[in-house]
Amino acid sequence: MKKNNLSKYLFGISAFIIVFLLASYTNDSKVDAKIIQESDFSIDKEKLNELTNQTINEEESDVELVESEIEESTEINDNVTDTNQPIVVNSIKIAKKVDTDPNSNSYREPINAYKTITTLDNKVVKDIDYYPSFYIWTSINTENLELNLREMSSSGELLVLNPANLSMLITCNEIQVSEFEFNVNAKTPRWREWVEVDLTQFESESIVGNWNVKIINKKDNQILENRSFSFNKDWEADELRQTAEIIY
Repeated sequence: MKKNNLSKYLFGISAFIIVFLLASYTNDSKVDAKIIQESDFSIDKEKLNELTNQTINEEESDVELVESEIEESTEINDNVTDTNQPIVVNSIKIAKKVDTDPNSNSYREPINAYKTITTLDNKVVKDIDYYPSFYIWTSINTENLELNLREMSSSGELLVLNPANLSMLITCNEIQVSEFEFNVNAKTPRWREWVEVDLTQFESESIVGNWNVKIINKKDNQILENRSFSFNKDWEADELRQTAEIIY
């Protein structure tokens, strides 16, 4: 009888110990799970947010880089010329200003801001908002141009300089705004010319829209280059004053 009571007593103690151990293990597991939930997962979220922000910044940087590379590619390709032609227009640019300082590293080049309108795709039309004036700048290759004429005289054969006569015809909404003529008297890969267009001489509404630039060889009226750009601007109140009219 005593042995049976002792057995029951030992069994009860053993069962209590087992229940206590199980309860302790379960509580430890809950604590570990809580630590993992509050610590490890939150760290992962922070890292995830950092990685997400980093990815967004990298994508934005990539977009800017691609846009820059496209512009640079356009510039490079615009200057690729057909060496079989005597006169080739390298590029036409619309600029806020052209550097006229002979001591400057950018002498005779567009500065401040400009856009190249001689893109590879003729259908691409650049938007311009430079005001109160802008410059139309062009670079021309004349390396294959024959500038000398042979003439006979009493003293023998003479070489006479015969410069190429070109013009830059500028229209706005199919109305001629300006025609700038110039002579090219040297063989060079980059003969540069430009003309300033003063927009204050026109009504504000009349200069909004499509502009066109043609480079023409006056010798045979051959159009060497024909490109367009669009002028569009959000006007300030003082810029809407009508200072003049386009003369038809």
